[in-house]
Amino acid sequence: MAQRLLPLAILLCAMLISPRLGIAFTVLPVMVLFWLVYGLAARWVRARGDQWSTDLAMGVILAWSIAASTPLVGS
Repeated sequence: MAQRLLPLAILLCAMLISPRLGIAFTVLPVMVLFWLVYGLAARWVRARGDQWSTDLAMGVILAWSIAASTPLVGS
C-alpha cells in the first residue's frame, strides 16, 4: 500500500511547492484508474506469463494513459 501512496504524496508536495504544477493534478485520477483496472489485469496476466514482460507492458500502458489524458483534461 505504501508503494502506491508514496508517489501520490510526492506529487501533492510538488504541487504545493510549485502551484504551476497544478496540471499534474490530472494525473491523480488516471493513476487511480490504472491501479484499479490494469492492476487487476496485470495480476491475471502475471499468473499466466513472465513477470518482467508483464511489468514492462503495464509500465508502458501507465505512461501512455498519463501522456494521453493530461492534454485533454488540461486544455
